[in-house]
Amino acid sequence: METKKVYIIIINWNGKKDTLECLDSINKMRYKNYEIVVVDNGSKDDSVEVIKNKHPEVVILETGQNLGFSGGNNIGMRYALGHGADFILLLNNDTIVDSTLLDRLVNASQNGKRNGIFAPKIYYYSQPKKIWYGGVERTRDEWMFHHIGYGTSEKEVPSNSIIETEYACGCALFISADILNKIGLFDERFFLIFEETDLCFRARRIGIRSFLVPEGNVWHKASTSFGGENSPKFHYFYMRNKLLFAHKHLNITERILIYKDVLKEIARCVTPGNYRNPISRAKLLGVKDYLLKNYGNCPASI
Repeated sequence: METKKVYIIIINWNGKKDTLECLDSINKMRYKNYEIVVVDNGSKDDSVEVIKNKHPEVVILETGQNLGFSGGNNIGMRYALGHGADFILLLNNDTIVDSTLLDRLVNASQNGKRNGIFAPKIYYYSQPKKIWYGGVERTRDEWMFHHIGYGTSEKEVPSNSIIETEYACGCALFISADILNKIGLFDERFFLIFEETDLCFRARRIGIRSFLVPEGNVWHKASTSFGGENSPKFHYFYMRNKLLFAHKHLNITERILIYKDVLKEIARCVTPGNYRNPISRAKLLGVKDYLLKNYGNCPASI
């Protein structure tokens, strides 16, 4: 059987050390019909030169500026679609992959019963048996998303079957060219965070679901590009983009749940003890920028 051509898209932004480690792990995979495209998002270090020297087989696309996760990946996906990709794997540069990753993702996607978007189980790089992403579930009373198995041992989450999930994590998202041609690329207004959720929900509108492939493992350093999940930048994008996602995909009853949660968060942020906290100020600015329709990258002050 002819193997499908996979393009692996990696965004680099001043992260040559992580990117090189990621590339080394990719080249140990058993599945060989792939091309790697590194999109350099305006790095100020010598990332491009170093990557070219150590991995001359890699295609490097230089944007000249930081286009974020959404804009940078769109550059890469357009390239892949224009060069005959059957599938595209979006992969964070701060990851390493199991040698069987592409075999499992391609096999899952070729199952005639599943026309979907796929993601593997993702572990913490620093704690290789601890789960970071095992699919996504939603609390319907609050309309909040939660990673299944987050922070738990791999033994606590079933690992022997493909399951449907609310969305496929953008850290390692596997999608066919056919689906992308139907639903389009990332909405670049998100820049960072919620862009993959938006993509998967747009796919859901036409009957395309998202799945976890539990044995296709990836190990992730968890948000190193913007300082981690407790950084002001993370909370700015999360607050702003949650509101944008709600506006695009939820009905009025569901949006009210989001608005109530945001109002509670605003009330906490403006109390005298919290207002000067950098995270509180980032959250407030995220709400403000959503209301003013200021999208793209975060302000330089964050």
